[in-house]
Amino acid sequence: MKKLKFNLLFILGITIAIIGCDKNDDNIVTENTSVNDKKQVIVLSQDKVDFGLVKSKTGEKEVVITVTNKSKNTIDSLNIKVNTKSFKGAVTVKGGSTKIDPDKSINITLSYNAKDAKSGEYKDGTLTIKPVNGEAVVVPLLVVVEEEKEDLSKNVLTLDIKGLENLGKDYVYEGWIIVDEKPVSTGVLTSVTFPQTFKVDPVKLKKATKFVLTIEPAIDSAPEEPSETKVLAGDFYNNDAKIDSGIIADFSSVSGKYVLGVFTSYAGTNNPSGIWFVDYKKYPDPSSYMSLPKLPKGWKYEGWVEIKGKLFTTGTFRNTDSHDDNHKSEPHRAYYNRYLRRYFSGEGPSSPSEDFVYNAPKGFKFPADLRGEKTFISVEPYPDNDSTRPFIIKPLAHKIPTDAKPIEDIMTMDKGPVTKIVGTVSR
Repeated sequence: MKKLKFNLLFILGITIAIIGCDKNDDNIVTENTSVNDKKQVIVLSQDKVDFGLVKSKTGEKEVVITVTNKSKNTIDSLNIKVNTKSFKGAVTVKGGSTKIDPDKSINITLSYNAKDAKSGEYKDGTLTIKPVNGEAVVVPLLVVVEEEKEDLSKNVLTLDIKGLENLGKDYVYEGWIIVDEKPVSTGVLTSVTFPQTFKVDPVKLKKATKFVLTIEPAIDSAPEEPSETKVLAGDFYNNDAKIDSGIIADFSSVSGKYVLGVFTSYAGTNNPSGIWFVDYKKYPDPSSYMSLPKLPKGWKYEGWVEIKGKLFTTGTFRNTDSHDDNHKSEPHRAYYNRYLRRYFSGEGPSSPSEDFVYNAPKGFKFPADLRGEKTFISVEPYPDNDSTRPFIIKPLAHKIPTDAKPIEDIMTMDKGPVTKIVGTVSR
């Protein structure tokens, strides 16, 4: 804490001796050995102007001074000057007319404004008040300026998120604040139970402009930098930030269609064992594909089908108008030639898909009948924290009709159960 006291004695007028006042009178008056009836004499209500303690950056303080006309003539105006050359803040005079009738008084208000504080030395200053036909009265300005102290107790960041799910043993959530456009870690989340609190450097926490939540490897090779997989983000407004998954994408206006059928094996297209996320009747028109926003680095889409309570992936993808990432090697659609020791698979429409024809896991029988089952599209971290189950965000979903006709019926997907994650951060 800096404390600088101002005994502001820098004189802007002519200081004169004191006249005609009783020794017990605390007021300041001008003195002259021969009283001139036209001489204008003023008395101030105090012999100094003391603003007391002023914290820089915290606004303004005011002091009211009474000026009394002790002469026989009306004072038409006063010349009021404030020496503030070296102040960080400005001292200004408020008030209306400075006309004073004989033996009457007026109040003037001095305001010390430190809102626009600038760096510089603190030096003495003065207030000078002079009637038109009189002598100046000069009093010192006194200000104790205290630099605003950092509150070291404000080092706690509180995080509250709804709907976040556990990532498993290989990945963790980590919070970050953005300070001077650089990321500063606030710590790794130990669970998905909220609210949670984190101790953060108070100076950095106060300066933070944004909060970001990422997914990081449990064993992180670059702990000082956030990954590309950013889950939530939000800007601080005063001491709070509303965070959401909009940093991934806006899923408020997504849409998609699909068709049942098998295109990659000898099972035949007219078969309810395959699902292709495309309007087959319009294919390859651009309107035939799912309408999903482009994802940033660190994220991919993934298709899913739930068959008799078990989740099966149809593959990950970034573009809706091309095959998914594992199109050539999906074990359930490809026919394995044991002589050539390789899988063979047809192409089918250029869209994300899967045919559940071969290689059924234990307890299941393929070709599978997908009618009456559930299907959905999820948004997955990349690298994926758990390839066996979907991430929280699922923008599209649908229950496949039990009477769906392969190839003929085009099904329209519904809005998924989770399209956005939200939360709050406070400091």
